[in-house]
Amino acid sequence: MISKETAKKELPKVSQWRHPGGKLRELGPQSLTDTELLAILISTGIKGKSAEKIAEK
Repeated sequence: MISKETAKKELPKVSQWRHPGGKLRELGPQSLTDTELLAILISTGIKGKSAEKIAEK
């Protein structure tokens, strides 16, 4: 049986990111989709559209 502390260390940290930059920092570039990578490059959106929405198009 493994302890809770060991289990926490072995499992990847998963959280909700408001921007893909957080996911990049926590999980690395291989975890990002092309859309998420573009959203990082775009950085900010425009009124009514986030960088991720622009990257999807």
